[in-house]
Amino acid sequence: INIGLPIREHGLLSDLRILSTQRTYGYPLMVYLYSLIGGIEPLRIALAAGISQLTIYGIAVLFLASRISTYSRTFAHSIAIGLLLNPVVVALVADVLSESATLIIVVLALCCLFNCARAQTAASILLWAIIGAALTNFSMMIRPSNIFVVAAWNGAFLLQLGLSRKEINRRVLLLTYAGGWVLSAAIAWTPQYLYNASLGAASILPVYPLFDAQIKWGIILLKYATVVVSDYAEPFMFINPWCVPSIPNVQPGIWYLEHPAQGILTIAGHIFHAFNVEFPFTYVYDPNPIYSLPVSFAMWFVTVIGMFNGLGKNLEFFFHGRPVGFEQIGLVVMIDSLVLMVISLNSFLAVETRFNSLPIAATSVLAVEFFLSYRSQHRALKSLLVSGAIGVALVSSVISEMSRTTAVAAKFSGAGYSSPCMKQ
Repeated sequence: INIGLPIREHGLLSDLRILSTQRTYGYPLMVYLYSLIGGIEPLRIALAAGISQLTIYGIAVLFLASRISTYSRTFAHSIAIGLLLNPVVVALVADVLSESATLIIVVLALCCLFNCARAQTAASILLWAIIGAALTNFSMMIRPSNIFVVAAWNGAFLLQLGLSRKEINRRVLLLTYAGGWVLSAAIAWTPQYLYNASLGAASILPVYPLFDAQIKWGIILLKYATVVVSDYAEPFMFINPWCVPSIPNVQPGIWYLEHPAQGILTIAGHIFHAFNVEFPFTYVYDPNPIYSLPVSFAMWFVTVIGMFNGLGKNLEFFFHGRPVGFEQIGLVVMIDSLVLMVISLNSFLAVETRFNSLPIAATSVLAVEFFLSYRSQHRALKSLLVSGAIGVALVSSVISEMSRTTAVAAKFSGAGYSSPCMKQ
């Protein structure tokens, strides 16, 4: 909010130095737009952002579900329930976060991808494709890591187009799409490029070496949260117990090659904490909430069910041999690739729960689908999966509580955080 508000005073291009060197302009621009609705007080801006984002998100999810219902009512209901009734996902969407806008854009891009597949004319395909391209290109200006969204969208669209049996001139359509993609990218990325150029860097990504910094902190920490103490936001760190000095400042990823055993454990810890939800909100006001254990248990139960159901669905989809629609292939490829790319990135970062919003949303939908089709599942397999999910959730929630209490003790004991890697 503090970055978005000065745009009202100085304009988008006149004083972009408010972004510092670590941010892109996309979400501050959205905050500026929210300030036109709610005024300049931060609480009113947050309220305007929450209402606006939840409204757009809800409409997008229901629209996507309505489109999916044309070939699977069960999956359509799963999308609506999993994305609209999961409190962790809804809380992320309602907050003033770049991940909120990212999740909305991904849902809208999936709508565009499905509409491309169902369109009957080249003009209609092109229209939805360029809308999807514009949304995903702008998403990079919201979060630099959304380059994954750009890659997943284009890969899924091109695959879908290649598999389509419609009688269209693909060469002309692709050339026109390429022109529209370049134009939408230029419109979305030019403000950031101009800002970076003013700092002497020819780039559309943040000038600060953000990736190296995040990799280094991902070696020092397993997870990072934000706790509010006396109305001030402070870091709340989950120290990596397997970290050993020293960590290079340049290309810190070399540490994983120098310490393979600790590196594997660190990656496993990042993935665990990416899916582990101790606090359903990004800003923690109570570090010892009574709901921490049940929330962690419930989310792990949903995650395990969703993961195994998703694995089964993918095996059935790609290897069962049944004919599938190319529109389904596009959606599955985009979702699968996004989930895998986000998890892969998070495995090397000091994660926050919000970083993993896309995989959490996907597993939520798949878990709902499992229970909606419960009667049709093989009795022994579904009983085994539910029992296993309960067991994993119990163990994981206990580990979560041990990790959380250790982080709380380090934060508020007065002794401070203790890690040899933080002293180098």
